[in-house]
Amino acid sequence: VEGGVVPAPRQEVWSRLPAVYGELGLPEPAVDHSVWTVAVQNHTIMRRVGSESMSGLIDCGRSMTGPNADSHRIRLSVRTWLEPSADGTEVRTRVEAVATPVDGRAGSFTCSSRGRLEMLIAQALSRGPAT
Repeated sequence: VEGGVVPAPRQEVWSRLPAVYGELGLPEPAVDHSVWTVAVQNHTIMRRVGSESMSGLIDCGRSMTGPNADSHRIRLSVRTWLEPSADGTEVRTRVEAVATPVDGRAGSFTCSSRGRLEMLIAQALSRGPAT
């Protein structure tokens, strides 16, 4: 779980959060205002999220052809929640991913986040609304 503090009230950050997912190339998230959380669950994707390569966002190991994150089918789950902070709003994001070979071989395996997607979400929220 990674994130950062955005120097703005939680309601203001909340109003921008779903749009940030779209800006970064993620699908529209499910929204649960009661716990200040947005989430994308098991989104199947290959090679890129927006302008970012999968291998820049997650580590799924390597094969002879390069990073598995760039050659496997990825089921990506991203959940961001907001907590009040003395300095504004704490943005917390958890990224989970599972890679599956596309050539029909059996077996899926868990990937680990590199922390970049979490950082991009916090940075986008820190920039404030687009004008």
